[in-house]
Amino acid sequence: MGKIAQCNLDVLFGDEGVRCILLRQITLKTQRVEVRFQIHKRIDLVRVIDESLDIMKMGAEDDQQQTFVVVTSRRFREVTGPLDRLNGQANYIKINDKVGRLRGYICLLISLFRYTRSESPGAIVAINGGLVTFICLIVSVVQDTPLIVRIAGNRWETRKERFRAHASNLEYQQALSTVFVFLLERLAERRATGLIVVSKSLIPTAIHYTKFDASKVGVVHIPLDENSEHISISDSGVDEDEYSSEILTVTNLDYEGKYRGVRDGLNEISKYLHDNQDATYTVVGGGRYVDNLMRDVGDLDGDVRSRINIVGNVDDVAHYYSKSDVFVYVSYRDAYPNVIIEAQYFGLPIISVEKFGMVEQIEHGESGMLVKENRLDNIHQYLRQIEQDVELRNRLSKQARNKVAEDNSIHSISNEFVQAIRKIIS
Repeated sequence: MGKIAQCNLDVLFGDEGVRCILLRQITLKTQRVEVRFQIHKRIDLVRVIDESLDIMKMGAEDDQQQTFVVVTSRRFREVTGPLDRLNGQANYIKINDKVGRLRGYICLLISLFRYTRSESPGAIVAINGGLVTFICLIVSVVQDTPLIVRIAGNRWETRKERFRAHASNLEYQQALSTVFVFLLERLAERRATGLIVVSKSLIPTAIHYTKFDASKVGVVHIPLDENSEHISISDSGVDEDEYSSEILTVTNLDYEGKYRGVRDGLNEISKYLHDNQDATYTVVGGGRYVDNLMRDVGDLDGDVRSRINIVGNVDDVAHYYSKSDVFVYVSYRDAYPNVIIEAQYFGLPIISVEKFGMVEQIEHGESGMLVKENRLDNIHQYLRQIEQDVELRNRLSKQARNKVAEDNSIHSISNEFVQAIRKIIS
């Protein structure tokens, strides 16, 4: 009896129309076993919303429309939301999370190759690295199609950090896997036409590692996804009158740089907790360094320690945003943190370190407070100011929501995509 292996790829084509299903089948026969790979393509023809943008004609010398295809394995909504608003044909391919990894990659290679051969897109945009980027490189070379690599953070240093962590823990298989993926990504970067990064602060780093000219590096920030489970509560503003000194940090403790940031911030927050007996501090986020953070908390004074809650990974992050009064974020490994966007959406006054994309997200004294890396003691001072100054607190809350609504709206990010791709392939 034949064995059937099935994998799904979602492909969305931006144009006005209806939804349909296409089925392509490849049959491999041996003497005893017939293997069928069924590649289901769900094609959504999305109604064009914003006719002021025309990505189809970017860089073209005539009126013939150009298309481009975006390929990703995760964070799908970061690109589909903005690109659905473009007045032109934007194509997306995403590996279905429910299929096996190997089958997913095989399906991706076949689907992307067939699509580029039949449609001749103006560019392939690979999102977030890994083997997906390498597959895009293969198709790009074979089909002679420009490749643009979108990078969410400083992945060069992140790969090195992960390698050192795996090696120090004698996790040799994971260490070798990290090196392998890193080399594939580096190869793709060398053959790419250009890069898209998520913050201006990443441009010098990207140029340093890839040797691209600045004209081939574009910036597209991360959009606010109001449908995310992180921000699904409709009542997302802070109470202007009530203030209970509930401090929140949301982070990813898989990264040493993020852990060290929380640890250093903890030293200053604990001083505030010592002075304010009603204040509490919650850290949301898990990872390999969560035990280190627990030990740091364990070294604190008993009363202060009892008001610090390390909750790890949770399903309902929105609950913690909605019940908190102020958001503190110190990190030494970042680009353009999603958690700042989410905290701004909830109208939380934010205190963050003056580094990376945070300086683009926060205007000091207006939409948040920034502290220099060598002056983290200002965290204590700003926590006290936000607690005591109602006018300051309300202004920071209001301006935080205004800034994220303007800078990270779907419309704004759509424009950034247009400008970045025009810049790179022109």
